[in-house]
Amino acid sequence: LETFVQVVVDRLDHNKVQAIFDEEFGKGSFERLDPRLQRIYKRPFFLDLALKVKRKFMGKHVWSDIFEEFFLRWLKMTEDQLSAVAQATIRAFDKDGNFQIYQFKQMVPNEIYQGLINAEVLEEDDNGFEHHLWRDYLAARHLAQNQNAWNDSVFDAVTTFSSSLESLSLTVEQLKDRKS
Repeated sequence: LETFVQVVVDRLDHNKVQAIFDEEFGKGSFERLDPRLQRIYKRPFFLDLALKVKRKFMGKHVWSDIFEEFFLRWLKMTEDQLSAVAQATIRAFDKDGNFQIYQFKQMVPNEIYQGLINAEVLEEDDNGFEHHLWRDYLAARHLAQNQNAWNDSVFDAVTTFSSSLESLSLTVEQLKDRKS
């Protein structure tokens, strides 16, 4: 299709990630990670977040832990503020999976909105999130905490229609009871 564009960010080279990770966290740190974590850190987005918060994340909830650490410690949000931003994120999706930044902006206090711009979570020109993974994490946080929001239209909006499936794995990671 003429107007169709797809962008793929390649994973970083294993040796390059190992060198960067080991320089920050000590020689041999990268090789001690399990293979799943090594794959996660080969994504520039997650390696960058780990380096920003200066913490090597390990365990089953590594993706969501990285995001949570960033919002709570780096941006100094409270749990309630983060949950409110997550709720605003879900509510700002239209039925076709488009994120409506102006709707989001109305639901989030200006100081938090500006903090998200300053931290490069949101783009300055009101175009939305700098990377879809920010949006996916916030949507997943809300879904994990609010199972009453689970319905076909919400899941369609945050996955298929928004061209991203990461919100599902991020939701499952954050569930307290995975039997749901």
